[in-house]
Amino acid sequence: MTDKELKKSSFYEKRSVTFPSLSLQEEQQRILEQNKHLHNETKSKLKTTTYQLESFITRNLDPILIFNDDNQVIRTNASFQKVFGWSPEEIMGVHAEYLPLIPHERKGEVQKNIAETLLGRYIQGFDYSRFYGRKTDTRASTTNRKAVCRK
Repeated sequence: MTDKELKKSSFYEKRSVTFPSLSLQEEQQRILEQNKHLHNETKSKLKTTTYQLESFITRNLDPILIFNDDNQVIRTNASFQKVFGWSPEEIMGVHAEYLPLIPHERKGEVQKNIAETLLGRYIQGFDYSRFYGRKTDTRASTTNRKAVCRK
């Protein structure tokens, strides 16, 4: 029975529920399958990207600190702990301004750098000094070669 014949039949007219035509059902099924394929493809790409990012963070020899939108530490890598002596548990959730590795007289620069990144600007070639080591007042001056990125 074709769609036209079904619409003419008394069976179709007596029902209060209407069903989409066969061609419409087939089109909906095709779209559903296409969306399912796109979903699986996107999921696979996301998994690959996540793996690459995790690998970059964990295997990087440079110390890495990652902050959330509230400027609290949410992630570090092993190099950070090795260089600065602060374990992830000790540093997690600490606001950028209160990081123990920044000398007191340089803490004002943190807000300035946060403001710059919020404006979408990069911080490059920034000279800074940090406390290296937990128990000593050992400082090192270096130049930041990395850009700070914000979403």
